[in-house]
Amino acid sequence: MRHRFERHVLDGVDVRAALLTLVVDLGLLLRRRGHAARALTLQLAFAGAASGRRSVAWSNPPRTRTTCAPSPTSSWTPPASSAAA
Repeated sequence: MRHRFERHVLDGVDVRAALLTLVVDLGLLLRRRGHAARALTLQLAFAGAASGRRSVAWSNPPRTRTTCAPSPTSSWTPPASSAAA
């Protein structure tokens, strides 16, 4: 999965929002297909042609779920027992 900003971005909020969107989309895609990740690589390209790369691999990936999690844009109401009194 890839995200390219249309302009140079200096605001960490914009970068974190884009990263969160990618993570959620990837998670939903993997769950829909019944897959689990064994490794993940994050590659960043900075202005001025500099770049960075970070990888992590799991020897035992987590088991996949049989149902998809709700969409992050869906509304969610906590159960009555966990609601603040």
